Amino acid sequence: MRTRLLSVLCAVVGLSSLAVNKSVAGNVSFSISVFDGPLGQCGRWVDRPGYGRCWHPAYVSSDWRPYCEGYWLWTDGGWYWVSDEQWAWATYHYGRWVDDPYYGWVWVPDTEWAPSWVSWREGDGYVGWAPLPPGAAFGPRGYLEFREETLPPRA
Repeated sequence: MRTRLLSVLCAVVGLSSLAVNKSVAGNVSFSISVFDGPLGQCGRWVDRPGYGRCWHPAYVSSDWRPYCEGYWLWTDGGWYWVSDEQWAWATYHYGRWVDDPYYGWVWVPDTEWAPSWVSWREGDGYVGWAPLPPGAAFGPRGYLEFREETLPPRA
């Protein structure tokens, strides 16, 4: 609850959401129900097989994807995604995104904070990123592990 209140306060007074850092968020325990009201005002909650209760943003184009409307900022905690989307405080720093065949991109909530939840890739002079799916974790040697073998190109 403290993390959400800090995020809302930052938004109200115009401070960067970087004010809610991992050291503060990491020590706070809360229920995913804190996302219900704020996100319900700018999207809708849907039940999806394999993921349960997910959130889908309203008023986005059919080709909208997460982590595309904003920019990256390097912080002490890693690459932080900064976005003006009104739901950014929650959906880019808690939970994961999945490309649902019916709804398109839906957000699967979680309570662990990070500066972003993406997988990075570089090659041929380019750097790219894709949203990490739910259940992705870093293994004992720092390698990314998740049930799908690859992230789809659309991601």
